Amino acid sequence: NTCFMNSMLQCLAQARPLTPYFLANGHKADLNRRNPLGTGGRLAEAYSDLLRKIFGGQYSVVVPKEFKAVLGKFAPQFAGYQQQDSQEFMSFLLDGLHEDLNRVQLKPYTEVVEGDGNKPDEEIAGEAWRRHLLRNDSCVVDACQGLLRSHLTCPKCNHQSVTFDPYMSLSLPLPTARNGKAGGRIRKLWVTVVPLPKDAPLSSSSSSSSSSNGGGGGGLGWAPAAVELSVPLAGTVSDLRAACLAKFPKLGGGNGGRLRVADVWQNRVYKSYRSGERLVEIRASDETYVFETTLAPHGAAA
Repeated sequence: NTCFMNSMLQCLAQARPLTPYFLANGHKADLNRRNPLGTGGRLAEAYSDLLRKIFGGQYSVVVPKEFKAVLGKFAPQFAGYQQQDSQEFMSFLLDGLHEDLNRVQLKPYTEVVEGDGNKPDEEIAGEAWRRHLLRNDSCVVDACQGLLRSHLTCPKCNHQSVTFDPYMSLSLPLPTARNGKAGGRIRKLWVTVVPLPKDAPLSSSSSSSSSSNGGGGGGLGWAPAAVELSVPLAGTVSDLRAACLAKFPKLGGGNGGRLRVADVWQNRVYKSYRSGERLVEIRASDETYVFETTLAPHGAAA
């Protein structure tokens, strides 16, 4: 079950700025064996040996046993043969290679560069990158790192904070299905719908029968229920509310503004989503709840 490593190694082996560097023994001059954040250069050497076997032309099949042994020594989660996440493996490998090959022997103290909305982005980004290179300077930084802009505005005092943070990879949503009618992509999203306790419990159909809970039955009743909804892949929280109403027309009295979408973590509301927030922010592993409320929040769309 090491396909997570196999797939990512094949991808990284085709990274042109990085692989020629190892094949030309460029890493030997940059080995930083004293870096406490690295592996003493052993991970970089094992990766270099693996690349030479792959591109050396002597083998039609390469089994990276030696590389995996070194990897498992410094990352026990990859020591066995259990399935692992490819992105986590990639992040650990690139971080390890960076620290093993970091040309900075003694890292100075640096402060975060922050703009207030008045300075040009080029100036802030240039200074942020300069300070980043004071502590991180390797072939991995040269080929695989960049800066991600973050712009925050305080809703009370309107103070603005513009920062540029280094990153090595970005997670992007992949299409899961195509809606044949509209031609737009859709996704399936599981949510837990929590209706208000009332005399007319939540029902997914207009017709209902009597129930022992004191109201119209045939639907969800007073208990929360997990349902799977079809929502646009590039949609917003308003689309999620509309999908709830399409499945349960009586929910919120037919007013989507009375539905609050939230992320629940450890039995507490971790985040409450606004109408215009994109659904790509909601992961499949998140515990997403749709609460029916008595009043529509200010600015909520139906």
